Amino acid sequence: MISDKFNVRIRLILLIGLFGLFSCSKDINITGLTNTKWKVYSVKVLAIGYEACDYNTQPSDLFGIPVYTTCQMDDIYFFDTNNKLIINYGTLKCNQSEPTDSTLVYERLENSLTINNQDYGIIKFTNDTLILDYCTNTTIHPFESGKIGMKLIRID
Repeated sequence: MISDKFNVRIRLILLIGLFGLFSCSKDINITGLTNTKWKVYSVKVLAIGYEACDYNTQPSDLFGIPVYTTCQMDDIYFFDTNNKLIINYGTLKCNQSEPTDSTLVYERLENSLTINNQDYGIIKFTNDTLILDYCTNTTIHPFESGKIGMKLIRID
């Protein structure tokens, strides 16, 4: 005979699973991305080597303490409605020649973004979180290939 505590646990697990199934859609609503300011929360090397680009990024890969260099702490990313990504580099500069801001072209295709000819997979998109990944695939030295994950948070 199955105990009542066991039944409650099973129901709770099923409820959490169903909530996760319906709340973790990768489909991105472009209006939620545009006209919104984003800031890098964390960047992480997820895999390195020949098969790095095959790594299946999970949102949990970017959980935890934010990790980034100090010069990126105050960078602001703004996706406008004309397919322009405007990056304001803030006052903390990575090098002396870094501009105040730059404008890049982006395009959204299904569950990916292409920004200045670099493809980014959309791993998670919510009202306040955007998790992307991209592959640094080199043909000269494949062992230098890597999968990078980045988490951005909405700031406005």
